[in-house]
Amino acid sequence: LRTGYTFENIFHSEAAIVLGAEYNHFSYTWECLAHNPACLQPKYGVADVHATYIAPNGRLQFILAGSNVGNTEYSKLSGNNVRNFLPRAEYSFTVRYKY
Repeated sequence: LRTGYTFENIFHSEAAIVLGAEYNHFSYTWECLAHNPACLQPKYGVADVHATYIAPNGRLQFILAGSNVGNTEYSKLSGNNVRNFLPRAEYSFTVRYKY
């Protein structure tokens, strides 16, 4: 299950603010054909968010983003039945300037 929302220019000004969120929910999943209990991925949900400020001239942007903001611990089974834990919460701040 995946859902996402984006709200643009929420303050109705010359500058734009974009807010967005996405949530992914994964049910119990068998990661092998043999239905071995070691291959059962427990259910989990991951939320990602972002906020962007775009200056009135459109040339300058500030972007704050977060991935897996709930700090959910989950893993994926890869080849040879090796379980790899995927990244926990990650955050970023980006400045973009167009010239």
